[in-house]
Amino acid sequence: MSYASEVKFELLKVPVGPVVSASAAEAMASGVRDLLKADVGLSVTGVAGPEEQDGQPAGTVFVGLSLGENVQHAALRLPGDRPRVRAYSAISALDVLRRASTLRAKSGFSLSVEITLRR
Repeated sequence: MSYASEVKFELLKVPVGPVVSASAAEAMASGVRDLLKADVGLSVTGVAGPEEQDGQPAGTVFVGLSLGENVQHAALRLPGDRPRVRAYSAISALDVLRRASTLRAKSGFSLSVEITLRR
């Protein structure tokens, strides 16, 4: 887990810039996969709130996934207060991993997910 932006930049090799973005999520997933020499890299970056960050409103979350030769992301808009956004983020990240694993097993890996949860 890399909560601080500096950890994302220095340890996971995320390019310096906004950390609440699709490109940051993808870089984090690749970075953790490379760092740990793992088969899969999964990342979450976003704004739990209550204030915006990097110009993104609370509830904006990006899930990064590095699997095989592919690095992709899912963009999420999640409702609720800070604890709820964090919980939905974790659940959604695991769902992205599940979906990608299922797709990969069937016909190769191609992830295209955009999730918007409403109250």
